[in-house]
Amino acid sequence: MKKIWLLVLAGMMVLMLNSGAFAAGVYTYRPTDYDLDGLNHDYAYTWRIDLSSKGLNISSENIDKATLYFYSIRENSGDVNDILHVNLLSGDVLPYLGPNDNVAEFYDKNTGYYDNYFNSNYGSNTEELFAFTGMSGTARNITLTLINSSYNDEIKDISPWLDEYRDQTDGAKLIMPPDGLNNLIRYAQNGIFGLGFDPDCHFVNCGIKLELVTSDRINAVPEPATLMLFGAGLLGLASRMRKKTNIA
Repeated sequence: MKKIWLLVLAGMMVLMLNSGAFAAGVYTYRPTDYDLDGLNHDYAYTWRIDLSSKGLNISSENIDKATLYFYSIRENSGDVNDILHVNLLSGDVLPYLGPNDNVAEFYDKNTGYYDNYFNSNYGSNTEELFAFTGMSGTARNITLTLINSSYNDEIKDISPWLDEYRDQTDGAKLIMPPDGLNNLIRYAQNGIFGLGFDPDCHFVNCGIKLELVTSDRINAVPEPATLMLFGAGLLGLASRMRKKTNIA
């Protein structure tokens, strides 16, 4: 009986070790100018992201989750109508940037609120990822996780961003077109893509970070439920073998 239990435990250990070999990877990317020059309203910014620079191999890994972090971001002009556009950019149309820099900025003529520099200058090689407006003047950390959904340009209330503007507006709004994660994956298929930021007006911040979570494209990661089912099967087999031994 002792040998049977040792075999059961060995089998479960092997499966758990193998599952660890296919566990998700987590990759973190930051622009060289962490705060993108404070997201000044007179400019638009491109951030070129080379996935391989952090070891992500797009040919063998699936991107399962993408999260964009803004640290201590606030609206700096006191106008609740100010908006920040964030766009996906095709890697092949980004301006050349040297190996030690991945950020470029462009004077966007400050043509007024809700203008979108990237839609007008990059044409079909860009797509809006999301935008937000109505942010307060109090610095906050903001986390935006991209999702795939069926809604189109739904405006969501982001109530934690409110403070002194509560009487002037119904809250900060996030405008997120559908299939944001799928769109990012599509733009990243060649291993290099960009994020474009068009602030109207000025969004002071202390840094921006993109985090990508991936899984092995070839070997699926066993779910916890699968591990439990496998373990239960091994225990059942051990019990059956024990009964046969006792009968014998």
